[in-house]
Amino acid sequence: MAKKREVQMPENWNDHSSWNAYYESRLARPKRDPWDHETGAIGAEQLPQLAEELKSRGWRAVWVPGCGLSPLARLLSHFGLQAVATDVSPVAIQFQRSKAGEFADLMGRLGPADPAGSFAAELHDFRARFRREAFDLIINVKAFQAFPVEDMSRIAGVQAEALRKGRYAYFDTMNVQGEQRDQLEQALEDNGFVVPLLALNRWHRQELHKTNIPHLFVLGQPMIPRTGEYANDDPKWDRDMARLREISAEYRSRLQAEQKAEQQRIGPDAKVAYVIYSTG
Repeated sequence: MAKKREVQMPENWNDHSSWNAYYESRLARPKRDPWDHETGAIGAEQLPQLAEELKSRGWRAVWVPGCGLSPLARLLSHFGLQAVATDVSPVAIQFQRSKAGEFADLMGRLGPADPAGSFAAELHDFRARFRREAFDLIINVKAFQAFPVEDMSRIAGVQAEALRKGRYAYFDTMNVQGEQRDQLEQALEDNGFVVPLLALNRWHRQELHKTNIPHLFVLGQPMIPRTGEYANDDPKWDRDMARLREISAEYRSRLQAEQKAEQQRIGPDAKVAYVIYSTG
């Protein structure tokens, strides 16, 4: 019998039926993938500390939009938070509601349960309004970056509206580079969020772009890939990396000078969006 071909993640993130097919394909695999326990850049082992920090502030309500098959919301509820997971896929929501046992071993390894926690999974298209100022934290894990700009703006507005004043959201991304970072951050800033260091980070990227030196950000630093003209030309790689490092040194100098003004710009009632740029 021929092996059934696994469905890939949809290229069009607005294709709801393809998301269903994708999740059905993942759930049909004979053996679960270790990545099925992934919680994004905030690793599962960091969640107990995150939960304690939130509870110490009296913050308990957390929204995980675009949850897919991730254990993130379940783990947050395990540690005493009131977690709401939403997704546009009925397959994902049915999994979240009925398969708590899938994560039992992981929960047990991370620590005892806090009985004050709660969990709910709801079918929701996060381009549509959800709950107004209902959450203390939003964690969006790789469920934002690949939408068209107009949809990113709509999603940002919905999620900003759902966040309480003075709270924050994490937008965890993967392999977002260059101009796409500008578009993503501007969509957040224009629709109810404050993005820390927005102008300075944009200046940094623009100055790097002006050099015409091909580069990627890796762990927050510009890096020239060892491909093409740089594959075997160490002197050129060294010269051009030195130029990029000069710009980054200027960025760090400006960062120190602008931190106080940036704190004033954010203010106590701001809804802050922290964008996490991961590569892999």
